[in-house]
Amino acid sequence: MAIDINKVLLLGGGPTSIGHENELDAAAFERLIALRKTGAQIIYVDDNPFSVTSEEIQPANVYVQQVNFKNVVNIIEKEQPDAIMATTGGLNAMQIAWQLSESGVLSANNVTLLGIKPADLRKVIDNQKLRDLLTEISEKVIASKIVADDSEAMDFVREVGFPVIVKPISASHDTSRFICNNTDELEDALDVSFKRTYIKRCSIEQSIVGYKEIEMVGVRDTNGNKMLITGLEDMDPIGIHSGDSIIFAPTQTLINEEYQALRTATFRIMDALNVTGTCHVQFAQSRTDSNYFVTKVSPFFTRNTLLAAKATGYPLTYVSSFLELGYTFTEIKLPTKYSKYLPFMEPTMDHVLVRIPLWPFRDINDVDQHLNTLMKSVGSTIGIGRTVEEAIIKSMHSSQFSPRDILPSVSKVDDDDVINQLIHPLASRILILMEALRRGFSVDELSELTRIDRFYFYKLNQLLRAQDYVINNPMSPHSVQVGHKYGFGDGMLAELWNVNISEITRMNRNTKQPVTYKEIEPSAGEFIEATNIFTAAMNLKMKVNHFPAKQP
Repeated sequence: MAIDINKVLLLGGGPTSIGHENELDAAAFERLIALRKTGAQIIYVDDNPFSVTSEEIQPANVYVQQVNFKNVVNIIEKEQPDAIMATTGGLNAMQIAWQLSESGVLSANNVTLLGIKPADLRKVIDNQKLRDLLTEISEKVIASKIVADDSEAMDFVREVGFPVIVKPISASHDTSRFICNNTDELEDALDVSFKRTYIKRCSIEQSIVGYKEIEMVGVRDTNGNKMLITGLEDMDPIGIHSGDSIIFAPTQTLINEEYQALRTATFRIMDALNVTGTCHVQFAQSRTDSNYFVTKVSPFFTRNTLLAAKATGYPLTYVSSFLELGYTFTEIKLPTKYSKYLPFMEPTMDHVLVRIPLWPFRDINDVDQHLNTLMKSVGSTIGIGRTVEEAIIKSMHSSQFSPRDILPSVSKVDDDDVINQLIHPLASRILILMEALRRGFSVDELSELTRIDRFYFYKLNQLLRAQDYVINNPMSPHSVQVGHKYGFGDGMLAELWNVNISEITRMNRNTKQPVTYKEIEPSAGEFIEATNIFTAAMNLKMKVNHFPAKQP
């Protein structure tokens, strides 16, 4: 049954920073559209100078202030809202919601926390309580301990051995995770972490570096009905922060049994936490068997929650807003552009999305550019295609890598440096992976060195083969078709063949291959929708045969 709310306080995500991007503001804007349909008055607090959401609310109802405990308390006491929505404000907003509950501010002012009950939120914020809950529902967790000093940390290491991961317990430094392989690295990590934590506690856990990182995004209503939006797979293994990894949606290398096990685990966790709305769960999946660990539970909007929504075209923020208000899936009416789609239909994808991070290293030269558990990217690009290869090329085309080259070359890097970067990756790692394939490294060798699944090397090798075929067969209609199939745009083909792009356009007309736009919607073409979200593609009416070349 829906909650009767006349005034709701919406917490913003704050200004953009590393690990804290403007997707949260986009989610808050979509939430605003949904909440307006309820007739409730919306009070918004945020200090994001570029917030679109704040511009769409009456100025008298907008507080341009830092989203912190003190400011939110003052707003609650002044405005007296019926409820507070914190899930689109990220981890910081959820931390504040927990503090409001623990301090008695919510109960004293009769404010309802939407999305998750305060008692269940505490299980998420308190690492030990979350571990106890996961153990209670038979979900595997990594050996971990909260420590107050170096001595307690060393006692833990003596029990589990190196490597271990150290991270401060701090909402504002969620991305700081340090892999420690020896005592010296542990001492350095503890020194930094204790300075960053606001309660002088650090979490230290057993390392599972090398496992696959899989992410699941689900939604749940008050009746316990659940649905998976999609699964996401990081190309890079655990040990590289998800924000710095190339991510694929849907998952690419899981067998069905593994996928279903993680889907079931996600639902079990959502039930245990009584979540209404969205929940993002991250897993470490073994590469050799079906074992997995739960690594993180986020019953709020995250960067990758919103990536899942973008990948599928599912109106996740809109639906989640009503779910948090107490509506069930069957009671939610989607916007008219989803003419036949129903909120309780699990999305189906007929395309692949790839996200490639962007880094600030061109402007900040004197920092360590190695990728590890500390997030360093400041944004990302996405590519969407019918195949993994097409999506990769489209994403690279928009990234920091030269947009005028098919596959930018790093051929001047010597062999020793290539091997070093395979083991200790930099931001340009996808180029190094391709260069290693060019130099004859086998797929098995590369997978062993990088802990990246063989599947991705076969896909990257297909791109190299496609490039070679296009280069060696200039101005051929079949080469154009091959290029289009693998995501090479007309400008890229023209650059390779050193001709004017009008020549490629003419060839497209002659072979009746016009540019078309594929709709991103959650039914994979089952229904005719009007989501207004499209990706460019070539209309390949002729079957493109594989180019004649040997497999590696």
